[in-house]
Amino acid sequence: METQKMTIHRALAELKLIDSKIEKAINLVEPTGLMKLGKPVNGFYSKEDFEKEAKAKYQSVQDLITRKNSIKSAIVKANSITKVIISGKTMTISDAINFKTVIAVKKNLINTLNRRHQSVKAKFNQENEKVNNIALDNAKIMLGKQGDDRVKPNDEDVKNIIEPYIKRNQFHIVDPLNIEKLIEKLQNEVDNFEVEVDAVLSEINAITQIEI
Repeated sequence: METQKMTIHRALAELKLIDSKIEKAINLVEPTGLMKLGKPVNGFYSKEDFEKEAKAKYQSVQDLITRKNSIKSAIVKANSITKVIISGKTMTISDAINFKTVIAVKKNLINTLNRRHQSVKAKFNQENEKVNNIALDNAKIMLGKQGDDRVKPNDEDVKNIIEPYIKRNQFHIVDPLNIEKLIEKLQNEVDNFEVEVDAVLSEINAITQIEI
């Protein structure tokens, strides 16, 4: 059987068309019919014509399925050996396609890390503001200046009371992952890959030949 060459780009386009053709061909298949002795099948066809057409239409579906399978197999084979460079990394087309699912996971990771970190930061600021306010109120009471809004945290006497209290009670963020730099690093990886992957795959698909 004679082989046919085409680019992956053209093969992908044909696959989309084949799916439509298969659906239409399946809908045309009439595997069985009804007839009375000496009468046409389904009231229209001779028995011979009905049998011939049923077999031809079924075979048409089979031929399309075989064609689709051949194209997909050739694409899979080419994708597994054809190399591309994305974000400075060399990988096969298959690896690049698979890495798109990894990118989706990384996006979820980034969003989760960022959301939880921002929640901790918000609580950190909120709780430390409470600590600062309590420290200032305590200082006013101890100095007999309760209700005096002119008392400032940098007044020397106030400062001597506030600072030890804050030091004992303030909250600290525990950051073993150096989270903001990590999020930035992960986001750069995602952005760089997404900027390049579709363009690189389109380019390589336009020039890579497969045999069917």
